[in-house]
Amino acid sequence: MKNQGALRNRRAYKIAHLLGLEPSAFAARLSEEQIEYINYRASKLCYLEACPGSGKTEVIGVKAAYEIARWNSLFSGIAVLTFTKSAASELSNRITVFAKGKSLKHPHYVGTFDSWLHRYILHPFSHRHVGYVGKNGDKSIRVISNEEDGVFLSSFNYSVYRNGKAEGRIKVNDFYLDHANGEIVGNSERFRVDLTTQEISILKINKLAFLRAGLSTYQDAETTCFQILNSWRGFAKKIVERFPILIIDECQDLSDTQLAMLQALIREGCSVHLIGDLNQSVYEFRKVDPIHVEQFVKANNFSIQKLTNCYRSNQSIVDACNKLIKGKAQIIGLNKTSFAPNCIAIEYDQYSDLDRIVQRFTLLLNEMSLDLKSSRILARGKVVLGQISMPNKLEDENNNQRLARSILTWCTGLKTKVELEKVLNLTGKVLSTTAYEARANPQQYYCPEGIAPIAWRHFLFAFIESVNELYPFEENGTAITWSQWGANLKRNLGSKWFLLPEGKGEWEQTKTKFRSPAGLANTFVNDYFSKKKTVSEINATTIHDVKGETFDAVLIISSETRAGGKGGHVQDWVEPQPGKDEHRRFAYVAFSRPKHLLIVAVPKTRDGEHVKRLIPLGFQYENWNPTSLELF
Repeated sequence: MKNQGALRNRRAYKIAHLLGLEPSAFAARLSEEQIEYINYRASKLCYLEACPGSGKTEVIGVKAAYEIARWNSLFSGIAVLTFTKSAASELSNRITVFAKGKSLKHPHYVGTFDSWLHRYILHPFSHRHVGYVGKNGDKSIRVISNEEDGVFLSSFNYSVYRNGKAEGRIKVNDFYLDHANGEIVGNSERFRVDLTTQEISILKINKLAFLRAGLSTYQDAETTCFQILNSWRGFAKKIVERFPILIIDECQDLSDTQLAMLQALIREGCSVHLIGDLNQSVYEFRKVDPIHVEQFVKANNFSIQKLTNCYRSNQSIVDACNKLIKGKAQIIGLNKTSFAPNCIAIEYDQYSDLDRIVQRFTLLLNEMSLDLKSSRILARGKVVLGQISMPNKLEDENNNQRLARSILTWCTGLKTKVELEKVLNLTGKVLSTTAYEARANPQQYYCPEGIAPIAWRHFLFAFIESVNELYPFEENGTAITWSQWGANLKRNLGSKWFLLPEGKGEWEQTKTKFRSPAGLANTFVNDYFSKKKTVSEINATTIHDVKGETFDAVLIISSETRAGGKGGHVQDWVEPQPGKDEHRRFAYVAFSRPKHLLIVAVPKTRDGEHVKRLIPLGFQYENWNPTSLELF
């Protein structure tokens, strides 16, 4: 043990000396596992299996800085990649701290996997591969989102008819062609159309025309880059010469196409380091499968390193996470908490009971002196979250909600300068994003290119005045739901859509952009706007949105039923159906976010069957009395 400690210190001192850090303090902040990985040869394939809260971002920062400090090539470098801009920014900041700014300089690269592909493969070379001739000498590809629905896409879209009736419209950005076999793959859970052989052929032709026009979705971009790497002789080798080492964070988010690209680079001698936790893979709709990552690691004989110290959570929460996934590794929770229990199971009667549950959660956090703003309420989807009286976030509202809010403010407000600005901004944003493909100026109420700002402003005033008949949100004195109001809105807009100045979208193509808010179709519009502005200062969001985050406390709400198979019910988490193990991983991501307190709210049953599913994981049941807000 003494010899091991001395070896650990020698390794830590070597790293600290190269980075210009104080050796003893640096050695004290790192575990033996962390030091072992930082010292692992960068030229060898490695998979670092990092448990939640293991400090992997810090470790990647030190590792990358250490390798950069030893780097002596002026024309090749290390690429450190992840999957979101925020994560890339955090990695860049960490590396910069240790590398003294060198991480942001040529020849190295820190950014998202997509941005790296686009910068070094897609934009410089894909025009030759897809046959795009460019515009005014610019041959870079325009990457669009899956949600884009501009008029410029209309010639590439295809309408499906069955028995003489329109069954649906398939947008060219609704699907992509699989890298391995060229088959059509839907890029979201919404793609649910059974296609004939002829229709598949038409869609493929439309996709190729779309690419030749210099357009691409993110999935198309991956397929194009894969094809270039594998079909252009010597190209993959050139990429490896430029970036002989790739360090990839959150490797559980690698898609099959991305893995295939990495395989092409490994064949040419690229050294790849994968860092992540396969149990946190929750992007199955993007064709991400942790089993494929695991197979990739085994097939290429990656060395396996581990980080098993969790600095985020206490041992009770760590144990609950480990039992949930039936993990075999001994994970150590190093965060000490002065109160117990730390894992609590509660019950609610029905969705209308959730506001009371949130109030109880707020009181409990105050009692324990935990930070409300550093805590979260989580659910699998927005249907559950929509039942909670939380602050209305304008950025989360859809077109129908924004127009309704604009009309409400216009009809009931004092028409102060602030209120008028709000009305013009909301209305302008809705119209510019639905009727125009041109860029819009947010500083001029989202005025589209080609329209004079003053003319746009006058039009917005006239438009909002013409739709104020949609208020109040009633019919014959009776409150109406979002679904009913949405039907009224479509009738109203359909009669005047042609009046938009230089509008570029036909109403029949555009009306699908106006729909009821997710999970609120049967909610009264008046109730939505009359709900209390806040029940507490605790934000509510989906499990996907908090991946990689840390909070003081978390309340996770199970859906009332298992219907729909979306993975939001407690039984989906603890006892997933065959082929639905991703649902267990949803819960694992949520369970592993808090430092001190984890509460799961499940629907109440006569025999408490849902609570019984949580008790073996280490949860303690508490009866939160529905008739009182007092804590027991």
